[in-house]
Amino acid sequence: MKASDVFAPGRFPTHTFVDEHLADKRQQLLDTLEAGSMLISISGPSKSGKTVFVEESLGRSNLVQITGAGVTTPQDLWMRVFDMIGTNLPTTVTSTVGSSTKAGGTVRLEGSAMIVKGSGSASLEHSDTSSDAVTASLASDCLNLLIKELGGSDLVIFIDDFHYIPLHVQQEVARQIKEAIRNKVRFICASVPYHADDVIRGNPDLRGRVFSIDFQYWGAKVLKQIARKGFPLLGIKCTEAAIDRLAAEAAGSPQLMQYLCLNSCYELSVRETVEPTAELNDDSTILEGICKRTVQSTDYGSIVEKMKEGPKTRGSARTIHMTK
Repeated sequence: MKASDVFAPGRFPTHTFVDEHLADKRQQLLDTLEAGSMLISISGPSKSGKTVFVEESLGRSNLVQITGAGVTTPQDLWMRVFDMIGTNLPTTVTSTVGSSTKAGGTVRLEGSAMIVKGSGSASLEHSDTSSDAVTASLASDCLNLLIKELGGSDLVIFIDDFHYIPLHVQQEVARQIKEAIRNKVRFICASVPYHADDVIRGNPDLRGRVFSIDFQYWGAKVLKQIARKGFPLLGIKCTEAAIDRLAAEAAGSPQLMQYLCLNSCYELSVRETVEPTAELNDDSTILEGICKRTVQSTDYGSIVEKMKEGPKTRGSARTIHMTK
């Protein structure tokens, strides 16, 4: 087996998926979808496993998964849904008719300046052209089409990163979601905690019609199971002390734990299952190399700048102190 298949940061980890602690949340999700009268809002810190949880709970074949990134109108969102489910959009046929005339010929002159004789030939060509252009009619009512396509179906629209949608667009999207839910279209929205109520702020009428599922960072006990499941598949014997260190460095993020475990394999030069076994212990040099590899996967510059700026200045400017 390849190390990148066993430990899969950013993808569904088929071999190292841990979900025992999510059983209650999964049942809540399934029960609410079965009721079919509420929008499900899933909020949690970035990289806390929200997307993987939804994919595993419902199956990717039952999801119409789209993202709020790049959406400037509600129509943009629904067009992505139609594209994924293969909806035949209403079309408009535009006909173009044109004509052209072309003249040509030659002339030959003979004689002196006093007497000129001429002869020649001329031609005239005329042609008609026509063409038809077929375009999707974007003026059609996307909301009604969405209800027609998905109302009462088993498919679930999963809007990931709902908070990426501009605020003024969220308001109209929220209104349309309310009407779609009323017509038995099922929705799940995922966002980070400080944007968890964006969909309600977009349309206060949704209050009381939103079921919230909150994610937290994972505990070390659960994160360690990722390492315990994956390393034996690659022939790596990992000490408990090393697993403890990796779980501590993961800082509650299952995706970061996947990265750390994958980079542990690379530091040991294990890119696929080895025989005899390799060993990973809590040697500081190896762990430092693992962490250096992993930190390159994320640019923390913007976070450091936010910390440096602090809250917006009120009154006098903030005093900057140099740390040791």
